[in-house]
Amino acid sequence: MSLNDLEKRVYDEVSQYLGKDESGHGMDHIERVFLLAFQLAKEEVIDRDVLGLIALLHDVDDAKLFGEEAAKELRQAKIIMQTCQIKADRQAQVLAEIRRIGFKKRMRGIVPISIEAKLVSDADMLDALGAHGILRTYDYGKSQNHIFFDRDCFPSNDPLYPTEPSINHFLRSYCV
Repeated sequence: MSLNDLEKRVYDEVSQYLGKDESGHGMDHIERVFLLAFQLAKEEVIDRDVLGLIALLHDVDDAKLFGEEAAKELRQAKIIMQTCQIKADRQAQVLAEIRRIGFKKRMRGIVPISIEAKLVSDADMLDALGAHGILRTYDYGKSQNHIFFDRDCFPSNDPLYPTEPSINHFLRSYCV
């Protein structure tokens, strides 16, 4: 993974925070999203720093892991950007876009606005597909003490249902 100086500083801060995550939102996920977002951006005119910041920071305050308050306030993302001396206007731009990224948000019609955030959102969604997606679904369910499969519990009509077996999320999201 080729990082510029700013990205390296932010990456190091994020890895201190998410480095031991076992919910499918750890550094391996962050790295895949970062790399894929830049691959998707090859033919686009983008602000590299904005794309990199959004990709590296998009899960540091994830509601599933840290609660709704953290997701609303984005405290950890703010702390990391302040530590890395990101200018206030750039911080505001990045935070506004991070607030618009995520599966639940997309299901509610909340979508990114900037090209950089759209690319990160697409990369994040793509990382939820295939073998990585299956493993991340399993890892997240395990981290939340959800059972993986229950033959008597079919996928809910509510796509945001939080406690059903992990396989139901996969089935509802990717097989319907």
